[in-house]
Amino acid sequence: MKYINHGKLGLVLFSPAIQHAEMARVLRAAHPDSAILSAGFIKASGVECCGESVSLGLKSTPEDSALLRAYVAIGCR
Repeated sequence: MKYINHGKLGLVLFSPAIQHAEMARVLRAAHPDSAILSAGFIKASGVECCGESVSLGLKSTPEDSALLRAYVAIGCR
């Protein structure tokens, strides 16, 4: 699974078949006032972000993983 951390929407998860740059174009068109903060992949465990988006030149951050874990915790309540 891939993701982009969007300034307005938070983590946007999408299929590995879609390039980060393609998803970023869609997000920028819909929300031109918000930035793409980081991007990468979600490990198979589903609770950690890793890697980087070569097409965007952005890396995953520890904050992305913390946000993902918070989303998972909220969903489990």
